[in-house]
Amino acid sequence: MRRLAMITLILAAFLTLKAIPARAQAANLAFTAGSPACTVDGQVYELQPVPVIMNGRMFVPLRGLAVILNAGLQWDPANQEASFSWVEGSRKLTAGVTLGSNTLTVTNGPGPGIAAQFVQISRVDLGASPPDLSGCLFLPLRPLFQALGYQVAWQPVTWTALLTR
Repeated sequence: MRRLAMITLILAAFLTLKAIPARAQAANLAFTAGSPACTVDGQVYELQPVPVIMNGRMFVPLRGLAVILNAGLQWDPANQEASFSWVEGSRKLTAGVTLGSNTLTVTNGPGPGIAAQFVQISRVDLGASPPDLSGCLFLPLRPLFQALGYQVAWQPVTWTALLTR
């Protein structure tokens, strides 16, 4: 009985993720600390768990971020490493981080079906080690999105980060 419940749960999660429509990389995003509502190109999504402020920095949940950005997410429990990736044009971008490390590795390589092209790997100092809160890895918003080519603006009155590309 327990096995059937687990299979049903996995199947439901798979079908839910497959139902998310593919879209181009987001151009405008907004995240507010403590709020589940985030905006991606004018459309409101629910981000769970919510972004948090720690030591003067906004952290966003990697799992929720991957879902709203329609990115693939991988977790390697043996090495405590998380990575997410997506295709943008003819390129495949992958960002990876190890729990306890303050370095994000961003790989910009050829997308599916693209013949040999250059691969660019950059390492970004996150300025803080990503915390694991309630079983979810959080990443500092500003260095993560700047590494992905976004401009980040902070609105201190509303505790909102606005990202544009």
